[in-house]
Amino acid sequence: MVFCAPCQPFSSQNRKREPDKRARLLLEAGRFARVLRPKCILFENVPGLTSPTNEVIIRALARRLKREGYTLSVPRSLDAADTGVPQRRVRCVMIAARSREAVEIFQSAVLQAKRRTVRDAIEGLKALASGEADPDDHLHRARAHKTIALQRLQAIPIDGGSRSDLPIHLRLKCHTDNHSFPDVYGRMLWDEVAPTLTTGCDDVTRGRFAHPNQDRAITLREAALLQTFPPDYLFSGSRSDIARQIGNAVPVAMVEAIAPILKEVIRRSDNSATDTVGKRSRTTRH
Repeated sequence: MVFCAPCQPFSSQNRKREPDKRARLLLEAGRFARVLRPKCILFENVPGLTSPTNEVIIRALARRLKREGYTLSVPRSLDAADTGVPQRRVRCVMIAARSREAVEIFQSAVLQAKRRTVRDAIEGLKALASGEADPDDHLHRARAHKTIALQRLQAIPIDGGSRSDLPIHLRLKCHTDNHSFPDVYGRMLWDEVAPTLTTGCDDVTRGRFAHPNQDRAITLREAALLQTFPPDYLFSGSRSDIARQIGNAVPVAMVEAIAPILKEVIRRSDNSATDTVGKRSRTTRH
């Protein structure tokens, strides 16, 4: 079973000072465990879940799962870039299993794959100008930028340039203070991993989502490839719907890297359950 509670209560971007009631949805895993009796539960969320401020709810979750016969691992942070995803994307993962040995296998597992870069993922796609589209790929369609946005993009150096490189007359007033996000209007680097993609991944005003050397934001196809979706994966809905699906997804390659570990966890959980049944049977006969 995969359990993913809303991430907003645990996000470092959450500015609310009062407790967020949605955080307690994490505890619902205990109820699902009681009803479904899964062999393994995988928890995935933002890295903020590992913050000391969330220790109370993690301990409460561990107690609820223990009552159902499960042991909860400690939260661990994993960077998708270490699993072959061409993107810097740190996630918090935990598992719960009916065997402490199975949990220890997960906690001690090392995930280290060869790093892939932005170039590895998207360099082979058709070059596009603002507003252009690839006739053979409906997702490889460049956003049509306004004139002022194009002027800014044209003034930002290729391969990693930032809005700090803009001349004064092209800078936005809101970007002159120290509280604005520095990556807005930034370009990706060809030979590095991409920044963390969000639901605004095709919008240069929402992050470092400008193409390394073309004067436009990355397309939805490029974003999907940076999230390691297969080229033939089918999305549905409007442009904003698809951007949300891509930005909120756990990268495919990251899941593929974790899957063999989960298989071993499930196998050990099965063995543990078999051993327990055998012990109970022998005790009964005696």
